[in-house]
Amino acid sequence: MQPHLMSVLGDTMRKIALRQLKWDDECHVTADALKELRSVVTHIGENAWIQWKDQKPQDMDIWADASDTHAAYLIIKNHEVIAALVRETRGEHIFLEELSIALDAVAEAHRLGAERVRLFEDNAAAAGSIEKNVSTNFVANTRLRARAPVQVDVTWVSTTVMLADPYTRGVPLPALRSATHDLVVYNAAVKNQELRAQAHHTFTQKRLMCVCEGVNTCPKCEFTENI
Repeated sequence: MQPHLMSVLGDTMRKIALRQLKWDDECHVTADALKELRSVVTHIGENAWIQWKDQKPQDMDIWADASDTHAAYLIIKNHEVIAALVRETRGEHIFLEELSIALDAVAEAHRLGAERVRLFEDNAAAAGSIEKNVSTNFVANTRLRARAPVQVDVTWVSTTVMLADPYTRGVPLPALRSATHDLVVYNAAVKNQELRAQAHHTFTQKRLMCVCEGVNTCPKCEFTENI
């Protein structure tokens, strides 16, 4: 703490608020406050970083998504699917649908013993709200306040690489213990709604960017996106 410096700053801000001073006016700084200010500047200049203990690694990965009709999630541990769910949407705005299915997945991961998870989300608004654990939307904020006590690291991804996307559009859920490399996503070229309505018949089985390293070619398993 710098009591003399804080006292000077507090008194100056009070005078500015009362319009007794302008922002560009000079103000009196005591010798003690000046000494404290120099100490702060010196400390910042030293740039002394504190080495924090390593954080606990994520227990599980969650991929959650929603379409106009269905919402789905996959919970993955050690590159295997350990839980999966698909349900009908509730007729809410897509933001709330995306946020709700993600929070449902977090709750299930907590039930399975996770303390920290990595959530992959393709809705930017939902991703931001979950990351900050707050929303300007009243309904969303209510649901966030009831979130399971799990540390959630949020990563936004494109819909074209969202693992849960096919299961919101008619593709049967994968069997438990399925390897992530065996999961399929829609061909990125499938864009229009008519083709998406027939997606479970027409999609190309195009494998996902490797989730080991998040790159097109995985140095660990030699898996490539175009296989």
